[in-house]
Amino acid sequence: MRPQTLTRRVGAGLSVSPEAAEAAGQAAREARAALEGAPVDLAFVFLSADHFAGAEEALEAVEQELAPAHVLGCVAEGVVARDRELEDGPAAAVWAASLPDAVIETFQSVALDTDEGVAVTGIPNLDDADLVTLLVDPFTYPAAGFLSKLNEEEDSVPLVGGLAAGSGEPDTQALFCDDEVLYEGAVGAVLRGVPVRTVVSQGCDPVGRDSVITHAEDLGLRVQRVAGVYGVGHLDAVPAEVDTVLADVLDAEAGDDGKRQGAVDEAAAEA
Repeated sequence: MRPQTLTRRVGAGLSVSPEAAEAAGQAAREARAALEGAPVDLAFVFLSADHFAGAEEALEAVEQELAPAHVLGCVAEGVVARDRELEDGPAAAVWAASLPDAVIETFQSVALDTDEGVAVTGIPNLDDADLVTLLVDPFTYPAAGFLSKLNEEEDSVPLVGGLAAGSGEPDTQALFCDDEVLYEGAVGAVLRGVPVRTVVSQGCDPVGRDSVITHAEDLGLRVQRVAGVYGVGHLDAVPAEVDTVLADVLDAEAGDDGKRQGAVDEAAAEA
C-alpha cells in the first residue's frame, strides 16, 4: 500500500544525460525526492528534441520510478526545471505532484476533416474544472481554432499548456498521455478539487490592451504583426502605462550602471 498524505507536494528534476531513458529516470528520481514518499497523482515529462527517438523508453523509465496515476508530457524545443532552462542538447525534465482529493481526468484529442471543416474529438466535459492543461502537436492539430471556439463556449475555464514543437519540423513530435506515446493530435488533463492560480510566464506583468497576433513565423516564436500592424509599430499604440513601465526599467538599469561605475571608481581609488 502506498503511503498516504493530506499535504500537496510538488517536486521537479532535470537531467542532461545523452540517453533518453537514463535522463528521464534521473529526472524522475530527483522529482520524487521532494515528495517524501507521497504518491504521485500527476507527472509531467518533457524531453528535448535530442531524445525524440527514445521517447517510449523515457516514458517507461518515468513510470518505473514514480508509478504515477497520470502522466502528460511531450518532446519540446527546450526544457525547464527548477532554476535551469536548456534550449540545446539532450535534456529531460520531470515535474511530479501529490494532489490529495484532486480528481484528474486525462484525455487525447485528434483533428478530423469533415464536410463542414475541421472537427476535434476527445475533449471531455469541462464543467467545474479548476484547471485544464493541453499540449498540442502544432502540425496535426488546429490549436488556434480550438482555443478560439473554447473561449466562445467556455470562457471561464482556466487553460494552460503549449505547443509540442519537437525540433520545429513535422514528424519530430511525441506526446505522452498516461502509458501511451502519441505522434499526433493533443493530450491534456482536467483537474478538479485542487486550487490552482495561473501566472504570466517569466514573471512579466501584462500591460496594454489585449491584441491578436495576426502574423508570426517560426511556429509563433517570432511575432511579425499584431492587430494587423507590424509588431514594433504596434507598441506606439499601446496605452501610456507601457511608457511608465519602460521608464522604470530604464531607470533601474541606469541605477545599476551607476552602482557598477561607483564600485569601479572606488576600487580604482583604493588601488
